[in-house]
Amino acid sequence: MRFCSGRPGTTAGLVNAPRLCAAPDPTYFLAVLGVFSTEQHLEFRQEIRQSWFKAHTPAIKPRFVLRGVGIRRSTLDEADAHPDIIFVGGSANDTCFTEPLRKLMLWLECAAVAWPSATMVGKADDDAWAHLPAVATHLKESRVLLRRHFPPEMKPAFLWGQERLPKLLITPTLSHP
Repeated sequence: MRFCSGRPGTTAGLVNAPRLCAAPDPTYFLAVLGVFSTEQHLEFRQEIRQSWFKAHTPAIKPRFVLRGVGIRRSTLDEADAHPDIIFVGGSANDTCFTEPLRKLMLWLECAAVAWPSATMVGKADDDAWAHLPAVATHLKESRVLLRRHFPPEMKPAFLWGQERLPKLLITPTLSHP
């Protein structure tokens, strides 16, 4: 069951993230994975950092995605201590039940700008577990199979994950290999 809670009440002492998204990184990645989280899920993020983020692969760059408007100072301190957090627009008061599609679209826009050489962009929730080396293998193999269905100048681009969308959305583009 998904644990999802909002932060009702006062806005006193809240700040905005000094930077939304991330600085562009031209490094090639097979994929970037946005792990959607909320301020209240610090324990989830800590567990993920100690488990499957540690067992990552250089092919996939995982990042936590949080809304960055009206956040607690402690969340900024966490982001300073751990460079694995990306802030997107939107109120931190919003829960995973409010505006999920907007957060997804902000993440996709951010990922395209921050990691322009990434072949794929993924989305997960912070209550999920992923074996990133196996995910990378699966994505590489899927890419090879999909290339058979497109002309050579067309490269399949992926969004994988689920946000009330199909499990895999494939869009042919003239992007990088």
